[in-house]
Amino acid sequence: MPPIKETSTVDVLIVGAGPTGLFTALCLTRLGIDVRVIEQRIFGEAAGQADGIQSRTVEMWDSLGTGDKLRQFGKIVYQMATYDPNEQKTGIKAASKVLNVPLASARYQYELTLQAKHIEEIIRDALSEVNVHVEQPCVLSKLESLVEADYPIKASVVQCVHFDTEKLAASKFPSYAREKAASDKYLVDYVEIIRARYLIGCDGARSWVRQQCGIVMEGTIPGLTYGVIDFTPVTNFPTCHAKSLIQSPLAGMLGYIPKPNGTARLYTLLRDTVLIEALDKGSEEERARKLSQIVSNGFAPYDMRVEDITWCTTYKVTQRVASRYSHNGCIFIAGDACHTHSANAGQGANVSMADAYNLSWKLAHVIRGWASKSILDTYELERRPCSLELIEFDKDIQDILSPDSYDPEDYAKLWHRQLLFVTGLGLQYKSSLIIPEHFQDIMAGVTIGRRFPPAEIIRYLDWVPCNTLDIIGYTMKFKLLVFAGDTTQPSVMTLRADFIEELGKIPRFREIVEISVILGVKKEASATGYPHNKGSILTLFSVFIDDGINSEQQPGLVHKAFKISPDVGAAVLVRPDGHVAMVFPPSIDQVHLLNNYLSTL
Repeated sequence: MPPIKETSTVDVLIVGAGPTGLFTALCLTRLGIDVRVIEQRIFGEAAGQADGIQSRTVEMWDSLGTGDKLRQFGKIVYQMATYDPNEQKTGIKAASKVLNVPLASARYQYELTLQAKHIEEIIRDALSEVNVHVEQPCVLSKLESLVEADYPIKASVVQCVHFDTEKLAASKFPSYAREKAASDKYLVDYVEIIRARYLIGCDGARSWVRQQCGIVMEGTIPGLTYGVIDFTPVTNFPTCHAKSLIQSPLAGMLGYIPKPNGTARLYTLLRDTVLIEALDKGSEEERARKLSQIVSNGFAPYDMRVEDITWCTTYKVTQRVASRYSHNGCIFIAGDACHTHSANAGQGANVSMADAYNLSWKLAHVIRGWASKSILDTYELERRPCSLELIEFDKDIQDILSPDSYDPEDYAKLWHRQLLFVTGLGLQYKSSLIIPEHFQDIMAGVTIGRRFPPAEIIRYLDWVPCNTLDIIGYTMKFKLLVFAGDTTQPSVMTLRADFIEELGKIPRFREIVEISVILGVKKEASATGYPHNKGSILTLFSVFIDDGINSEQQPGLVHKAFKISPDVGAAVLVRPDGHVAMVFPPSIDQVHLLNNYLSTL
């Protein structure tokens, strides 16, 4: 081992620069946290292949300022189609066409596909704007936890930044096992000691960080094998721009996913053990040829010619979840390091990014001194049940796909039955950070623990249209949305003004809460319904109107949709990750509820 060259410190050290690690870095940098990201791959080497982005994940990207790039380069998929065997069993016939995400609560009623490498590129570009760059190729060779220190993680890092890339690429060490190269002086440039307050292992299913912490994966390996191929289709298939689920009498189960620039991905469940063995042992060219033939056969009577294959492999399904998500309160794991499952649920990148979104704001609050370290326990309490639910959903999918009599309609029905989970829109947290017992009935259209839903409103100052999700964003602060009701009634306006003034007396309010008020009045009458406060917690930029630009639109539609009484109103506290923490009446005698919540962080 070469001598140690230097020692450095950092708030958060992220191990792994796939979509999960990069997304974690982006979340933390948006919150002003100092991070470093290390990656064992040489720049340009392939990582994961997860490429399906669900509705809630698009919302998360929006909150970080990168959603437009996702839509610019991704393939937006609105439609799902199914195909059954035809009567002669010589090919397939169309069975149904439905909206992919038929949910009124979805801001985006679509799924988006984009190659993992392009997902990484977008995030890398965003990180470079704040001078955060992935350090690669490098690996951790030693990990010690010093829990009582200010910087409790001491890591010895092998830096490969100055390596001769050709020598490293020609070495015997594959990209997933570069830590074994740590003792090879020929390959190592220098060694550095990094002292980090927190370390996050986003280093995939073979996670070195997880192994060093003694965390085990629990679950099963169902024994199912899939073939997958990325290619450019030359076809007359009628729904080549829709997600298509196919039961072919000639090729079995096929899942067709459109991708950007006229490309596609196809999954096929392999049942022939002889074929599976041949694919596993054969060359890449042989594997591509055999899978291409399956594709061509499976789409009959339509033509489907496979060209420009960019990726082709087989994989066995594993359904496992980590026994725990943290170690010593300062080491965490996220993404595939926590959970592995099939691609059929379309959840790989989505669940992983949701891990990052949940953990990052909590780490930021602890590092900033806004919350005690105990808040970090809620990461596992909230995220691990989601992983277990995902595994159960994945098992249901495999149960449908396994029989020879697989019916694409059954898969589509299960998909839509579980759509709130699939899209991430129905994810409901339950932990000490969620207060469900308070006043759910005064805002019955919004579920405590779930993400706050989108709603169109206008800004009081200039009537500019806004969406509630854009108001919430992803910042350090909690958001208090006060649905004031009909403030043109003098008694209601007085109550709201007194409530807002009382909020300003909460010791920590200005530090960690940002308030927005939504008036349930006509925009033309909003001046008489503005609750002028004597303090400084409310500005004109944080007041909105529950009305639309068009004169024919009725005011108060959001109050009605959320089932809020215009006389009673409702105050809702939204966490930095967009999930509803608590609901309570906007009156002076209930302000103590918010004060109690903030004091327990």
